Amino acid sequence: MVFTTVLAAFMRWLHIFSVVLLVGGALSGRQALKVINENLAQDSADTLADSIFARYRGRIIAATVLLLISGLYNYFYSTVHHSTTYQVLFVIKLLLAAHVISAGLLAARPKHPRRARLLAGAGLSGLIIIFISNYLSRIS
Repeated sequence: MVFTTVLAAFMRWLHIFSVVLLVGGALSGRQALKVINENLAQDSADTLADSIFARYRGRIIAATVLLLISGLYNYFYSTVHHSTTYQVLFVIKLLLAAHVISAGLLAARPKHPRRARLLAGAGLSGLIIIFISNYLSRIS
């Protein structure tokens, strides 16, 4: 009984940590990219941004794997029977999460011309996911 409670708490923490890493990384990456582009020459800015986002790509993949593991655990081991409204919002949340992950991975590609736009979209979608998650926790 204690082990399952600790495991459930750990999985919830892991899920929140992964979301913070993805959404926070997108939002802070967008702001860092703005500062880099304003203060450096274009060639230097591109080189610096490529090296930063090459490291960020590994973190995106790690956060995605942790998010999938913890999310599947939280969904399947939940004892609550979910309503139709919950399930519809949950699917919307999953689609937005797919957008955050794919936009983050695309933005991490070298010399991507729309990197800032992708990160802004991923950050906005991530914030919407957080609002939906808050609502889902209240109706379940």
